[in-house]
Amino acid sequence: KKGLDIALQAVARLRANNASLKLHYTIIGDGSRREALKKLIKNLKIRDIVTMIGGKNKQEVIKWIATSDILLAPSYTSQDGDIEGIMNVLKEAGVAKTVVVATDHAGAPELIEHNRTGVLARQNDVDDLTEKLEYAITNSDHWSEWRNNLKREIEERFDGLKVYPQLIEVLMN
Repeated sequence: KKGLDIALQAVARLRANNASLKLHYTIIGDGSRREALKKLIKNLKIRDIVTMIGGKNKQEVIKWIATSDILLAPSYTSQDGDIEGIMNVLKEAGVAKTVVVATDHAGAPELIEHNRTGVLARQNDVDDLTEKLEYAITNSDHWSEWRNNLKREIEERFDGLKVYPQLIEVLMN
């Protein structure tokens, strides 16, 4: 459901379509699909532009997000129907002021509005993800606007000092 297979295919297509783009994709985390993803990276011939760094603690992940140009969140509904809510990584990217390219999976569109708070692609669609990733990379003049809008959205919607009184009011009525 994390969509890393789709992301890798999109990265490979993007490279094939536009070899002049400066592109490097870092995958953080471990899981049962690690070996399958390594094989896919090899088969797609993108080992020189993809790094799998394994699991990291929360502070290390946040540092990686904050120092990245773009966070790619290509999640999709799994075959067994498993979905995600609003992914915390989207909130972390917003606070870190990192550009987000995500898919329209589950709760992601609640935060990522295409061309306002980031770039939104259709889930499980390699062609669309490739197109939207290229759009994000080649439109760096919009990055500041997207970053600021996403950070403001997160601050307004998820600030505990603002949200908790509203929640208490709803629960009391």
